[in-house]
Amino acid sequence: MGHQFPGAVVAAAVVLALNGCGGSDGDGAPPPVLDVARGQVAAGTTGESADASAGESDPVGSDGTSPAELPPPDPSTYEGSYRVVNLFAPVEDEGDEPTAVDIWARRTFANGPVLLASDIGVGAASAYFSAPEGADVVVVSAGAGPDGEQRASLPVLVGDEQVTTVFTNDAREPHEADVVHLAERGAEAVPVPPADEHGLVVVVATNLEAFDEELLASVDGAEFLIGDGTATCRMQRGEAAGVAAGVLGPDERIELDVAPGPASITFHPAPSLDGCDQPAAARAIVDVAAGETVVVLVYTLDGSGLSTLTVRPG
Repeated sequence: MGHQFPGAVVAAAVVLALNGCGGSDGDGAPPPVLDVARGQVAAGTTGESADASAGESDPVGSDGTSPAELPPPDPSTYEGSYRVVNLFAPVEDEGDEPTAVDIWARRTFANGPVLLASDIGVGAASAYFSAPEGADVVVVSAGAGPDGEQRASLPVLVGDEQVTTVFTNDAREPHEADVVHLAERGAEAVPVPPADEHGLVVVVATNLEAFDEELLASVDGAEFLIGDGTATCRMQRGEAAGVAAGVLGPDERIELDVAPGPASITFHPAPSLDGCDQPAAARAIVDVAAGETVVVLVYTLDGSGLSTLTVRPG
């Protein structure tokens, strides 16, 4: 049985519709895990740590003083399929600047560290990668190396489990990082696939709560009703089962069954007496096929407005 990810949603093998970033080979599916691992071992860095200290359990280099790294992990031990989207908005009053990130599998007692993905800029995504069994998989600032300060960690995946992780701002401490896991395969929390005559759009808010005061000033709030571009709020999947319509916010993810073809998804500040008849704070046009699941990530880069990022099959 696969792992459960709190609040996880499904997102098929993704191609990002922002800046042409990311993308996977051919049909959009990640390569087999073993092939991915071999490539990572062949191309990845095992980088010696400047902060490593020699001890009784540390291997020692030929000069007797410099610690030497252990060999990289056996590719056959790699598991899961990971992808990381960087939507971390810099916080100006903290002196932060836009920052790219690297993903490392840290050293274990048996193996040295492995660079799994590098230089993922803001608004960009990594390719799919797998990770060595037993290694901690962490997000660090680009160039920080395998012993750099951990900004976030990724879940432990086994077998064919597949997850996209969104790296973004923590709601309570916006200059710190948080992660949102979107389970794509192998997790019990994956939503029910759409019927053949519909597509499914899952809308997920990422760092809106971290910039709630700024968004209140710029777009009248950090929680939103979801419309269809015609002054009408969209019917949510839960409503068909008798559940009250949700509001897109920090603890809510909205599922929409839509007809195939281009779908207008609009975001209207809530609460409001005008509902979806008021001007939209943002709009996403999603071209969804029958039987397909698409994820729309809603985020802000500075609190001055909303941005959207569509995550969809390749």
